[in-house]
Amino acid sequence: DPGLVYDANLTDYNRYSCAVWSNPKLVYEYPTMRPPAYCNSSICDGGACAYPQALLDFNFPSFSLPRLSSGFRKGFTVKRTVTFVGALPKSKKVQFDPLILLPSGITARVKVSRPKGASGKGQGGYTKGLRFTAAGQSRTFTLTIKASTSAVMPPDVWRFGSLTWVDADKKWAVRSPIALQVTS
Repeated sequence: DPGLVYDANLTDYNRYSCAVWSNPKLVYEYPTMRPPAYCNSSICDGGACAYPQALLDFNFPSFSLPRLSSGFRKGFTVKRTVTFVGALPKSKKVQFDPLILLPSGITARVKVSRPKGASGKGQGGYTKGLRFTAAGQSRTFTLTIKASTSAVMPPDVWRFGSLTWVDADKKWAVRSPIALQVTS
């Protein structure tokens, strides 16, 4: 009874293949970059990449953020979709709130997209947590991570943290590891 899952289907793996095979060196150096219009993946057969997306947006339950520049105002923003697979409590609704643990000098913000047609508080179509009223519902969120200038670490040193979605009743705690490498 995991509560939430990060589903990855065939389309997600096609997007991942296009991102990886477009240019492996560029993927590491510029992980937010989308692949070019044409890629070398066998999925694309050397033609147009049917599913362009940044490698960081692969719908996987962990986050790997290489080469996060310290002091870079935008940081990295990654997108994920989770699906509620638990049994609803008697209240017929459940909300998961984010708990983020990161090294000193690293900050993060989560924005959850409000489902179409949903009402409620939140600015710009976003809410604070993941709200579900039925099993099988999915919600999309973005995680933005920034490094302050005080977060400079030696090159190639990885630091670790986590994003954990915790429901109000504390029945579920769905933890996603975050690995990040800060550069000056």
